[in-house]
Amino acid sequence: MSEKKTIKLVARAEGETECRTEIKVRKFTFRTDEPTDEGGTDEAANPVEVLLGALAGCVNVVAHRAAERIGIELRSLRLTVIGELEPELGPAIRRINIRMEADLDADADQKRRWLEMTEAHCPIAQTLIRGTEVHLDLIKKQRDICC
Repeated sequence: MSEKKTIKLVARAEGETECRTEIKVRKFTFRTDEPTDEGGTDEAANPVEVLLGALAGCVNVVAHRAAERIGIELRSLRLTVIGELEPELGPAIRRINIRMEADLDADADQKRRWLEMTEAHCPIAQTLIRGTEVHLDLIKKQRDICC
């Protein structure tokens, strides 16, 4: 029996203020913040906007790789990712639409295969589609005990 291979990706974050967070991933550091009308300073994208941007970045990479695999030339790709929140139903994004403007040479069958491959192989799209489990664990901070 073969062993399952697990790849672990880690992001570390620290709340700088109530609304601003510093995030470190590998050697990169970035921030999220909230708009001023939500109590933030509007110095960075909010976490939901970062999620939508990450989806766009992931789709871009996978779409280019899928085009290459199928043998179609993808000269350019412009993505618009729109998330729809319905606050009265809770905090989750209820729908995400990705509009793809592509300059490519492909027939209808190749375009269909290209879109199917892009969706099927995009880790962020699949994470959202499948509804990945998320667990919050509280770790008690140890305080120095003085004598």
